[in-house]
Amino acid sequence: FISWILNRKMVKRMASRPGAVFIDSNILFYAACFQKENIFGWITALYEKVYIHQEVLNELLDGKARNLVQELLDSGIWVLFDPENEDCLSDEEYEIYLQYLDDVQQGFRNLDHKKRSMGRRIKGTKDIGEMHIIAAAMMTSSNLICSNDYDIAEVISDEEFKISFGGDEEQKSELIIQDTLEDFCYYVVLNGIAIRKNSRNFFKIACHTDTEIRKKAKLEGLDRRLDDIPNRD
Repeated sequence: FISWILNRKMVKRMASRPGAVFIDSNILFYAACFQKENIFGWITALYEKVYIHQEVLNELLDGKARNLVQELLDSGIWVLFDPENEDCLSDEEYEIYLQYLDDVQQGFRNLDHKKRSMGRRIKGTKDIGEMHIIAAAMMTSSNLICSNDYDIAEVISDEEFKISFGGDEEQKSELIIQDTLEDFCYYVVLNGIAIRKNSRNFFKIACHTDTEIRKKAKLEGLDRRLDDIPNRD
């Protein structure tokens, strides 16, 4: 497994999705469940730098997923972000991180309030991992989050959670970008990491609890994007 990843890393020239990405637990769980392809290899090939937050690692109750992620972390292919580890953040940086986290938590509370006022369904989960990876992305100026939790993009947009980059004289900022599972399945085909058939089959794993109508709509949405990619089977 690791030797395959290392070989793939050696031959890829430039990252298809430049910058750094935080991977959410739902993507990792889907990756571990899909036996037909090495999705962890796809992730490594697609993104320039892959972060795993300690809170996300804690959420990986599935033994296989956790073991595969830990193997990638131990080998140095992926990077663990543990804000409570002094080797990761200094005391001053940790205080900044906590402020970011507080802002993100308030953002999720604001989203719940907005949903109530609109009569929308509110999730029953606590979104702990999602909150931490947004805060960590701002702390590390990581431009990407890969997650199939659609609340992330809405919170980022509503609260304008941004990263800063560039020198002091040319300081710039931009909103954090979320790659959903559909985005991920599109980009791996676009960049020649996976073929269309395998990408679609992986995408289906997140649709298994949907109604047939909903599943069909999701696949059609992905297919429309894949149809625009030239010369991809």
